Amino acid sequence: MRFFATSPEVQQRLAVLVPLVALALSLFIVYPAWGNYEQLVQERDRRRAELDTLRNTPLPPRSSLRLTAPDEPREAPEFLAMVRALVRFSGAELKSLQVVESGAGQEATGPVRPVRARVEIVGTYPQIRSFLYRVGRAPRLMVVASLELKSEAGSSELAGYVRVPIRASIEIERYVVPAAAGE
Repeated sequence: MRFFATSPEVQQRLAVLVPLVALALSLFIVYPAWGNYEQLVQERDRRRAELDTLRNTPLPPRSSLRLTAPDEPREAPEFLAMVRALVRFSGAELKSLQVVESGAGQEATGPVRPVRARVEIVGTYPQIRSFLYRVGRAPRLMVVASLELKSEAGSSELAGYVRVPIRASIEIERYVVPAAAGE
């Protein structure tokens, strides 16, 4: 039973042509793919070595954020200097800065004691936002306890808030520990 009839001449040509086509396929398709496979193996080995290095490297400290400061005489001036710098970097103008003893109605329940300061600044809305952003990104933990915004123009409306000077009264709470327990 024959599927198709071919002459002996065609069979001879096919007998030579089929191996040549197979050779060409292996040279132009299989061999380059093998080279690519070798590159992938090398890349895998390089990444494994990099992963091993990363696994064996100690972790950096979790945060450079200081949660508290020692309750020493220098703590308050350092805090006030930090607030002044944050106001200056935000582009606003510092009007007043006063220390309020403890947080309103908050007594120290442990070694950590909250201390509040009231800061009044004048600036545009973006400058006040910049100041609040900088407070949140400061190297020491500070919490905005209250915030009041009033237009400097006397209007209670902040319609053109981008250009109108705004007076912001902000209470910032920071935390101190007894001097022996501080960092």
